[in-house]
Amino acid sequence: MKKLKHVKFTVETERTLILRSRGDRRVAWCEKCGAEVEMATVDEAARAAGVSELTICRRAEAGSFHFIEDAAGCLLVCLNTLLR
Repeated sequence: MKKLKHVKFTVETERTLILRSRGDRRVAWCEKCGAEVEMATVDEAARAAGVSELTICRRAEAGSFHFIEDAAGCLLVCLNTLLR
């Protein structure tokens, strides 16, 4: 009778996220962070997080990350809290 050998593999991965500016990101004051931070539009935030724009809007309503509305009424997402 043969003995079975068990081998355990552990794989560690690291994710690097590169955001390319298309001119729609801005630096703005995030009141909750208490600092000037990079803000992204809903479209760019969705691409960065790998989710839909609707999911970003729902998460904003749920308070999952910081956001502001600009003068035109567009939602801008705080990248500091989105990418945590």
